[in-house]
Amino acid sequence: MPDHSVIVEVKTSELTVARLQIETNVSLRPGGTAANLGDLVFESVRQIDAGPRLSSGYGIPDRLADALHHQYVLLPVLDDAKHYWVSDDEVGKLVRAGEGWLAEHPQRQLITSQSLRHEKRNIADAAARLASPEADGTIDDDDVPVAPRLVDRRADAVMQALHDVRAHSVADLGCGEGALLTRLLADRTFTEIVGTDVSARSLATAERRLDLRRAPDRVRDRIRLLQSSVTYEDDRIAGMDAAVLMEVIEHIDLERLAAAEHAVWGSARPGAVVVTTPNADYNALFPTLPAGHVRHADHRFEFTRAEFEEWATRVAATHGYSVTFRRVGEMDPSLGSPTQLALFVREAR
Repeated sequence: MPDHSVIVEVKTSELTVARLQIETNVSLRPGGTAANLGDLVFESVRQIDAGPRLSSGYGIPDRLADALHHQYVLLPVLDDAKHYWVSDDEVGKLVRAGEGWLAEHPQRQLITSQSLRHEKRNIADAAARLASPEADGTIDDDDVPVAPRLVDRRADAVMQALHDVRAHSVADLGCGEGALLTRLLADRTFTEIVGTDVSARSLATAERRLDLRRAPDRVRDRIRLLQSSVTYEDDRIAGMDAAVLMEVIEHIDLERLAAAEHAVWGSARPGAVVVTTPNADYNALFPTLPAGHVRHADHRFEFTRAEFEEWATRVAATHGYSVTFRRVGEMDPSLGSPTQLALFVREAR
C-alpha cells in the first residue's frame, strides 16, 4: 500500500504563505478506521479554513499550528497501529492537541475512542475535559461505572501469581520501559529484581522512570537492568524464583519462539514463569480491528485460547513444569477474556 501525503495550504487573501506537506506512512486496512481518511482529514482542514482570520503577524503561525495539531491527533487514528494499551498521559496529550477544534468535530467520538483505544475511563475523562476546559482532569467514579483498565488488571494478575508462588527474586523479561518493575520495586516482598530488554533506549527510560540515580542504596541494591534478548541464554538470570513474560511472546517471530522456550524454561529454569499474551478470540470484540488482524503492528502472531493452552502445555511437559491458566480482564461468555495468563511451576526432580 503506498504512503499517503496530506497537503495543507495556509492562505491569506490570494497569497499562499505556507504550504505544509505531511508524509504519512499509514497502513489502510479495508473496513478499518483508516477508511475514513478523507472525512477525518478534510473535515479538519475545513475547520481550520473556517476559523477566524487573524491579523497579520499572528494568523500564519497560529493557523499552521492548528494544522499540525490536527494531524498530530489524526495520523495515529488513521494508521490504526497504536497499541490497545495507552498510558494515562495520553488523555492530556489529546486534550491539549485537540483544544479549540476536537470538541466540535463531527467524528469526535470516533477520534477519541480510537486515540485512547476504547479505554472507557480515559474516553470519559477526555470527553469531560473537551466539553469543559476548566475541568481538572478527574472524574467521579460514581459517574463513570467502568471496570479497571486492562493494563492494571494484567499487572495485578501477574503480581498475584508471583505472590502465589512465594517468589522473592524475579526477572521481568522484556521489561520495556519499566511498568511492571515499578510495581515490583514498590513491593518489599521482592528482594532481588532483574529487568531485561533488548532495547537500550527502553532500559534508559526504565531507569529514569524508577528514578534509580537518586534512589538510596537499599533500593538500588534490589534491582538490576540488563540488556539481553529473551531468545538467547543468559546466565545472569539463571535460578531466579520467578520470571515474567508480560505481553512479550507475541513480539517474537514464530520461528524464534523455540529459542525463547529453551532460553527461559530450559536454561534459566526459574522456579516459576508467568506468561501473559493477547487472546486472539477476543479480537472480534474490537470494533475497529478487521477480522484476521493482530492488535499491534509489531505482534508477530496472537494465540487463540486453544492455541495458547496447547503451546503452554507442550512447553511445560518438555521442560519439567506444571501449568495452570487464568483469565484477565472482562470476560465474554463466548470469546473469553482479552488477556490470557499461564502460570508455570517447576516440578521437583
